[in-house]
Amino acid sequence: MLPGLSAGLGVMYSDYSRFGLAADVLFSQRGAKFEIPVGNGQLAFNQRINYIEIPITLRYYLNDAGNFRPNVYFGPSLGLMLKGKRTNQKLNGNDIADADNSRDFRPADLGATAGIQFNFRAGNRQRFTIDARYTYGLTDISVPSERMQNSFITVGLGYNWGIGREYTRRDPKIRQYRR
Repeated sequence: MLPGLSAGLGVMYSDYSRFGLAADVLFSQRGAKFEIPVGNGQLAFNQRINYIEIPITLRYYLNDAGNFRPNVYFGPSLGLMLKGKRTNQKLNGNDIADADNSRDFRPADLGATAGIQFNFRAGNRQRFTIDARYTYGLTDISVPSERMQNSFITVGLGYNWGIGREYTRRDPKIRQYRR
């Protein structure tokens, strides 16, 4: 596994029922190191695949309000491949030029993601978030069908702004959930 960048935007809905829904659109860089025997030698390289990742998650908030509002979540994640590239290639210790190998991979990757997020109040209807998730690829991403699947951990930082109606403690909807 190689470390990579993941960045993007997302939307999240939650109310006082403790349940929520979120969707993100992320640039996600994935990769791995390979060492493959070739004849009497060895081919070594780094494989990078860049995706637009779209996870949609159901969330359960561990409390209904407050300055700290953690949640756990799970859901599907769709990855749309942008580009595949082999880098740092060496055959028997000799450098080989980097190569675009996007055709060696399927254009989409379906996965399942689950994680935990910690939300800290940062201002009026604003939250600072720390997020950790694991995504397991459910589909074979390799065109030659070598049974290759993505599996990765993402750790993220974020900042959220509240939009839409703001409920007060006297609102009938909130009293319904506090019974």
